[in-house]
Amino acid sequence: MKIQFMTARAIGIVLLLNSWSFKAQGQETAPTETAPPPVAAKKPPTNGFLTHKEVTELAQPRVRIGLRLTSFIKKPTLDPQGRTVETYVTREPLRHTLRSRLNKVNHFYLGPWHVETTPLKWIKETRRYEIRLSLYRRYGAYDLLEELVGHVDLAGVLEKQEESIYVLKGVARQRIRDKFGFPLLDVVAGYDPEGVISSSVVKPSQKSSSGKG
Repeated sequence: MKIQFMTARAIGIVLLLNSWSFKAQGQETAPTETAPPPVAAKKPPTNGFLTHKEVTELAQPRVRIGLRLTSFIKKPTLDPQGRTVETYVTREPLRHTLRSRLNKVNHFYLGPWHVETTPLKWIKETRRYEIRLSLYRRYGAYDLLEELVGHVDLAGVLEKQEESIYVLKGVARQRIRDKFGFPLLDVVAGYDPEGVISSSVVKPSQKSSSGKG
């Protein structure tokens, strides 16, 4: 009886040790739930090609706007009475076709002038389009300084010419003067129905001052 009791006790101890061993192994091998490591966003390789943003920018509709800028210079002369007369004569006009994005502000630099185009209204059903041209005179070293000289508002109808390219049919003319009232710049913007930029009649302005040459 004593041997049987010792044998049963030994078997019980072995079974208990085995159960502890299984529990320890289960704890060691139990999977743990952890957050996956953050994945860095991959930047598309450029390799000299256009990015998606650049392609989107190019795909936006463009509006062609004819523009002619004619500036004035002061030329002192003498009248028949010997008085000094300051006559304002025109320089050679600057002509350019602006390719403005339909619904965004654009900037163009033409010689001593900075032209900023700002869309005002776009009615898709009738294709009526309104835009404002703000003109700045550039001066100083490397033309780093600017002075706002005036605005020209242009309205017309957009005529499709190519894929995503429209021509603004409508004309605006304006003479911009300096703070003393003397002519500074003649602006003609837009195209007439024939597609040719319209001409403006430039009349010389004079200022007489007493004194002899």
